[in-house]
Amino acid sequence: MLAHRTLRIDSSGDRRPPRRYFKLTLRHKATFTSLPIDGVQSHRMDRSLLASTRIGIRFLFASVFMAWAVCSQASTTIDEILGPQLQLRSLDGSNHSSALQLSAHLALEVSGLLAKATLTQRFRNDNADWVEAEYLMPLPHDAAVTQLEILLGERVIRGQVRERAEARAVFEAARKAGKRSALLEQQRPHLFTTRVANVPPGEEIAVRVEMVLPIAFGDGEFSLRFPTTITAPFMPGIALEQEPEGKTAWLPLNGSGWAIATDEVPDAPLVSAPQVRASLASSNPRNALSFAMSLRTGIPVAAIQSRYHELAVERVGDVFEIAFKEQFAEMDRDLVLSWRPQASSLPQAAVFTERFEQEDYALLMVLPPQQQIAAKPVPRELTLVLDVSGSMQGEPIRQAKESVLHALATLSPQDQFNIIVFNDRHASLFGGRAPASDGNLARARNFVQSLSAGGGTRMMPALQSALRQAPSQEEATVQHLRQVIFITDGAVGNEEALLAMLEQERGSARLFTVGIGSSPNSYFMQKAAEAGRGSSVYIARPSEVAPALKRLFTRIDTPMATDLQVTWPESVEPFPSRIPDLYAGQPLLQVARFDGVEAAGVVRVLGRVGERAWERQLTLPQAHEGELVAHSWARSKLAAILTEGRRGSSAETTRSLALPLALKYQLASPYTSFVAVEDIAVRPEQAAVKAAQVPNVVPKGQAPQAFAMAQGSTAGLLSIYLGCFFAFVGAVAYSMNRAEPC
Repeated sequence: MLAHRTLRIDSSGDRRPPRRYFKLTLRHKATFTSLPIDGVQSHRMDRSLLASTRIGIRFLFASVFMAWAVCSQASTTIDEILGPQLQLRSLDGSNHSSALQLSAHLALEVSGLLAKATLTQRFRNDNADWVEAEYLMPLPHDAAVTQLEILLGERVIRGQVRERAEARAVFEAARKAGKRSALLEQQRPHLFTTRVANVPPGEEIAVRVEMVLPIAFGDGEFSLRFPTTITAPFMPGIALEQEPEGKTAWLPLNGSGWAIATDEVPDAPLVSAPQVRASLASSNPRNALSFAMSLRTGIPVAAIQSRYHELAVERVGDVFEIAFKEQFAEMDRDLVLSWRPQASSLPQAAVFTERFEQEDYALLMVLPPQQQIAAKPVPRELTLVLDVSGSMQGEPIRQAKESVLHALATLSPQDQFNIIVFNDRHASLFGGRAPASDGNLARARNFVQSLSAGGGTRMMPALQSALRQAPSQEEATVQHLRQVIFITDGAVGNEEALLAMLEQERGSARLFTVGIGSSPNSYFMQKAAEAGRGSSVYIARPSEVAPALKRLFTRIDTPMATDLQVTWPESVEPFPSRIPDLYAGQPLLQVARFDGVEAAGVVRVLGRVGERAWERQLTLPQAHEGELVAHSWARSKLAAILTEGRRGSSAETTRSLALPLALKYQLASPYTSFVAVEDIAVRPEQAAVKAAQVPNVVPKGQAPQAFAMAQGSTAGLLSIYLGCFFAFVGAVAYSMNRAEPC
């Protein structure tokens, strides 16, 4: 039997995502029983020794090529290859050594159901040249970004919101004039680009971003999630070489990210960024995060915790002061905080009102009665869609497989199920949904255990297959609940196209999402669940699989409250305008703007819990001056406008509604950006400016993606050394074998 060895160099092939790297795959089966070799007739040779030689030579070739392909633009010194260095380049494209350091401080002030977050980023220039920095910054997707400031010692330069093209023009003019300036642009609801121009040699510039965050409440606890890094996204489509017809916002192919524009993700250069390994333990740490939080609850608190960070908690009066136990933390995982009220003080309802620019706004939360509803068991049609792409390598694929096995254990003999897995392509375990018999479940468990991660992330065909599966003859005669559980890290660049597809093709199925890993794309996970009329949970450690899936299946079984509606005392504009059914542990949340009247009177909440009618009444408190509720309302309305755009509204209509809203409330949006400019020029006219893209950190537990690693951050030299070693061993073995007579 001939050994099967394949060396594949693929720069596009089968519509793979065009990226600035070559993909190399080396496969080898170590079975050698007969290996004919041309030109060798006089000696009977040990085939395994000769095979070792050839393997070593090919391994050397593969290693050298891999190192060249990934590190071709890296600096040439050994220190720079082995360390997490970041190149600086001049605006004319020439490379320069040294790196730009980033540290960040997150301050949170929590009051009730909203938080004011202030993220201060410090860009330190250790280079001898003036620098322009660019950083792809993850933020909570439901944050309302309200301010950008540049901090220069005691001086504060306050930014302004302008239309996107105008803001960019102001920034470019300031950069060329030698003025210190900053630009904040939204690329996705959860991804923003910070550009900082004219950072002096040996100095730093601090950029402060302020935002308003909603506090989540569910399953009896308050929580918030703040991302600190991103998982490198997959960019489907064909590379664009010229401006596509009908596109008005064309992006150049030579953007700053590692990906190039495609017909499906034309802004790929703007939503991809290099990555480095976590480095706080090294002598040259970067991407370090410090944290401080003031928590004012107004009710007794039983526990405060963070899923993935150790905290130091101190109580001062009725305020909890919270920080990391250590001074800094790696920016390689989401910051997930939660606090649980004492059982006796669990809030059943709350309403907050604020006045902003002579208008009143209100935020309402109502928790329906959590009584158990005896529901008749209904057969389920469960389709599990599992991501096995390259970004799931490492700990994520283990967590995902454990999640599928846990879901299989919940099936009963009356249920139907199927498993669909995908990377570059998708495959189904069964031709359609199959009965949950002992034999089929055993086959499914074996199938799941055999899975490994690799390849691209083509979600669209897999999700379409899950949603379009026709019912079997048995399913057509018995009423089944159609449920799709989607398990992924959400690392894709075409989120909007996927969400639009879900809006159109969800049918009668309910879509529930399971976010995997320490830094999943929570924007896509939550919006996909909303489009599929389901809910989402997150898993970052094996110990979280069972409780997270238990919460999910508790919600899946029976809604706790249906036919919900809110009656306000005066004319208001509420969001969400249509309230979905609520599952166990979920509250009703709505934010509203009063149309030219003061917030006063009684709010009535009506609905059904089980078979009986249910009602709750709350008196509106007097509004006080503030902005958190107003900005939260504006962000909710902006999100609703963009959702209608996915559902079919024209681009012109979407822009005409979103742009005035963002300008009025001074919000970053797809159509507006923040720009801050110093009044005076500080850079000498003759001094050159070098550009640097600040990397994100590889998410904790995830295998690094070679295409996303920052220049010089790979272990390319190690691959070369290993290749040389194996080639040498093989050559010695071959020489010794030839020296022996037959």
